[in-house]
Amino acid sequence: MIILALGTNNSALGSPEASFALTPYAGELMVAGITPIDSSGGLGKHLNPAIAEQNNASIAMIAKERGLSLIGQQKQMTDEKLTVNGVHLDACAYKEWEPAILGGLGTELGCSIAGN
Repeated sequence: MIILALGTNNSALGSPEASFALTPYAGELMVAGITPIDSSGGLGKHLNPAIAEQNNASIAMIAKERGLSLIGQQKQMTDEKLTVNGVHLDACAYKEWEPAILGGLGTELGCSIAGN
């Protein structure tokens, strides 16, 4: 199983379409969207959170069109402060991100995964 987690840094570049070149592996591919951006800090000041949200909507649409499973980890990442610099997740955020990713994987595989 391949989990394609699209990066926050590239949110500003526009459409995530090119990231789906792995779709020949559709039966073995899951997609995780872009994690939340904190535009008040560091690198996040240079990114527009709305673009990440638009890209997440595009990711969901492309995944659906191509029959790919989507992990919606953004819904589970609710802490106000999630990053060390507005973009990259901090240790506490990974405590929210990891169970979401493992939960999505477990759902897809029909099993429970340790740590989740």
